[in-house]
Amino acid sequence: MPNNQGTVYEQLTDNSGSLTPTIRVSAGAASFGQSLKQYSGTQALSTTAATTITLETVPAGKTFYVTDIAVYSNTGVVFPVTLNAGATAVYNAFCKGDTGPIQIAGMETQPSATGGTVVQLVLGLAATATIAAYNVYGYEQ
Repeated sequence: MPNNQGTVYEQLTDNSGSLTPTIRVSAGAASFGQSLKQYSGTQALSTTAATTITLETVPAGKTFYVTDIAVYSNTGVVFPVTLNAGATAVYNAFCKGDTGPIQIAGMETQPSATGGTVVQLVLGLAATATIAAYNVYGYEQ
């Protein structure tokens, strides 16, 4: 339910029966059993084949949750961006460096990958020489 500032919150009832707003946030230190993860870099894109960057193989018994994705480039060239958990694409978008970079902080849906799964960022073909910068953040538990 939105309040007058547009913030989304849930109504919870405490023991006295009164309603109290609870605001969801996705920042701060890791909780017990969690490890914060961040993957950042730059990559020259190919004009002949997609570029695949392996971020990690999720340890057995753990799940990696993606909370933030950002991809930028140094040109106005459009190229596809895919985040794969094994053979499954868990995120797809297009990046256009000058007017349409990808900037998603605090992803509510938190795409995930389970233990033993290879997590890869795939940067698609670029029509001309392009350098992409990427940031993928999340946590493992």
